[in-house]
Amino acid sequence: MATRAGIHLADYSNTVTTTNVALTEQVGMLGTQMATAAGMPPEQGSSLALQQLYGIAVQTSTIEGINDAFIVATWISIIGLFLSFFPAAGSLPSSKSQA
Repeated sequence: MATRAGIHLADYSNTVTTTNVALTEQVGMLGTQMATAAGMPPEQGSSLALQQLYGIAVQTSTIEGINDAFIVATWISIIGLFLSFFPAAGSLPSSKSQA
């Protein structure tokens, strides 16, 4: 799960870059609004917005990692259920009692 969460976070980080102009503007506006609401300088509001964005990214990637682990566990269970219908013939106990 931790590995997949890291992969999802890396994918999210590749999407959220400074080359994404629309997203950069939105984060800037969010930072300004947060700074105004908290009575802080705009620079601190911008860093607060980035911290919030990172927290959301970590939370989302962790949830997606858990979902991936659940899907894998479900498939393993389905395969196990399917294989349980075909027991090995050599594993049956013998009816002879040994004296």
